[in-house]
Formats: sequence, structure tokens, C-alpha cells
Amino acid sequence: MDFELTEQQRLMVAAVRELAEREFKPHLAEWDRTRTFPRAEVAKKLRGLGVLGMTLPREYGGAGLPFFDYILALEQLARASHPAALVLASSCGGPVHHLLEFGSPEVKARFLPGLAGGETMCAIAMSESEAGSDTGAIQTRGRLEGDELVIDGHKLWVGGSGAFELMVAYVRMSDAPGTDGIGSVLLHRDTPGLRYGRTLEMMGLRAIPRAEILFEDCRVPATHILTRPGQFKQLINSFNGERIHNAMFCVGQGQAALEEGLSYARMRKQFGRRIGDFQGIRWKLADMGMKLAAARLLVYLAARKFSDGQDAALEASMAKTFAAEAAFEVAHQALQICGANGFSSGSRIEVLFREIRAHMLGGGSVEVVRNYIGKRMMDGE
Repeated sequence: MDFELTEQQRLMVAAVRELAEREFKPHLAEWDRTRTFPRAEVAKKLRGLGVLGMTLPREYGGAGLPFFDYILALEQLARASHPAALVLASSCGGPVHHLLEFGSPEVKARFLPGLAGGETMCAIAMSESEAGSDTGAIQTRGRLEGDELVIDGHKLWVGGSGAFELMVAYVRMSDAPGTDGIGSVLLHRDTPGLRYGRTLEMMGLRAIPRAEILFEDCRVPATHILTRPGQFKQLINSFNGERIHNAMFCVGQGQAALEEGLSYARMRKQFGRRIGDFQGIRWKLADMGMKLAAARLLVYLAARKFSDGQDAALEASMAKTFAAEAAFEVAHQALQICGANGFSSGSRIEVLFREIRAHMLGGGSVEVVRNYIGKRMMDGE
């Protein structure tokens, strides 16, 4: 499979990288410390570059570009700033494709243009106190009453909860066991009966708020139902896209950690030599570079297949798992190279170390995804 970039792709990558380096990278530690970031300003700058919503059809404000192009841009933003990368992801990633594939013409016409332009962002509400990797254990209920879906229950760990304007929530709509009874619905954050409970403080990704979500007789137009019971397996394609972009977040942030470690190894002198001239440090750097190069190629493979409409489930799962573990090992070794300077609160390495760790949990834990990979191998698929 050919991964050679076109001239247009190279120019796009260079433009995104230059913007990210100049406008977003300097604020990494600040946005982590303040637990917020200027979302509208970030969206405006990305919109000016023409990358927001790039994968959506032109009729909804997009550019109709391949998913692979989005992944290329995402790496450059993740390398500089997780919040900035998330703005792009919200305009091209999982929730958007969920709406595009399953939303009614009215829902798509109403909500996709705002998502494509970055004026609105969409959260995904899936996890509960007893339902994490086991999606079939979801207990939040949705029942039809006339032309409304009435929701009762709760959600946890939802990135953007209360801050993002929209939310795709997964709820149990029938008594069918496991995921067979699960459907999904689009809500606005101001929907009556939807409120936010305690703030959930996280170790990393702190510029994006997370709060407990409570549904109490929450009434949503039935036209906002995206998928119904029995359709859960049809969501796999959306989940594959989510895993691929999760993997590229890892590669981008891992690359940032490698560059921090490499820069310090060139600058820091001990025993009369640069520490990067010692074999022990050079071997660390070599391993870090090799792991990231392999992870990037796995992501490219999955993204190409996904862009071409092929079954990318296995490749997406491999890329997600390998990239998450590789990036964390790179961040771990970069912190070791930087020593106390890297361990200092607010240093770039310290922030990256905490943020990268989250990717081994989100989007499917590496253990659960490994189970899927092993099953596919055992079944000979």
C-alpha cells in the first residue's frame, strides 16, 4: 500500500504544522493548568486554514476530502496541543460520522454545518458506573412516549460534558440483552431534564471538562434518535474511525515527547559531554524513534483502508493498541532523559506523560481491544 503523500497533502501538513507550532504549542502547559482553552479562537484559526470538517460532504460545509487527509492533519495538531486537535476531531471524527451515517436528513441539515465549522462540538456519552468496556451493561433507559424519547439514568467520564453543545448518548431502548437493546440519540446540552453533577477531575486531558451527566425525565424529539435496538453492530464502522484517530492522537503526542527528550539530550551536558552522546541515552532515543515510526505506519494502513471503504476493524484495533503503548513508553523514556526537569510540574514532558496515559483507557482499553484482535486471529478472519 502506497503511503507517499501528494503535493496537496504535503502542503496541507506543512500549513497545519506551522499554525500548530506558532499558535497552540506554546499554550500546552497553560491550558492544562487553567483547565480551559479558548475554543472559539482555536476553531477560528483552524477554520481559516480550511481543515475543519474536511471529511464532510460539501453540502454540509465540508470539503469532501478523504479520512486519510484528516488523520495527517490530526497528527500535527496532536503533536502541539490535545485541545486544538480535539476541535478538529469533533468536526471530522466519530460523532460527526455517526450523524452523517444515521441521522435523518433534517438532523443532518440542522447540525452538521455547525459541527463542520467548529461553531459547535459534540460529546459522546457512553460510560456509566457499571458500564465501561462492557457496553452491553448500559442501564440508562430511553422509552418512547408519543413523539418523544424520555431518558432516565446517568453517564460518567464524558469529555466536554457541559461545555460542548451537543452529545450523542447511548441508552437502553429495549429489554433485549446486551448491546442488542442499545440505541443512540442526539441531545443538546440545554435539553430539559438533562443536568450536570459533580465535576470529575482527571489526571490528564484537563483542558477538556468532564462532569457526571444526569438524565431525569429528559425529553428528546424522537426524530433525534440515530440508531435503535438491534443496530449496534452497524456502529462498528464509526468505532473503527474513532480508534484510528485515537491512535493518531497517540502518535502525535508521542512525537512531541520524543522531540522534547531529543532536544534535552542535545542541550544537557554531564561529565563533560552531551548526555545524548552516551550509549544508554542513544539507545533510548533509537527505540523511541522506531516505535513511533512503526505506530505511524500502522495508523496509515488503517486510515487508508478506512478511507477506501474497506474493512479496517483489525488494522484500527492494532493501530490503536500499539500506538497507545508505544507513545506511553516514549513519554516514559523522554521523562527519564529529562530527569527532574521533565518531572517538574508544568513541564511539557510532564503534561504529555499524563495526557498520553489516558489513551490506554479511552476509545477501548488496550486489554479489551487486544481481546478483539486475538478473537479475529483465532477465528481466521
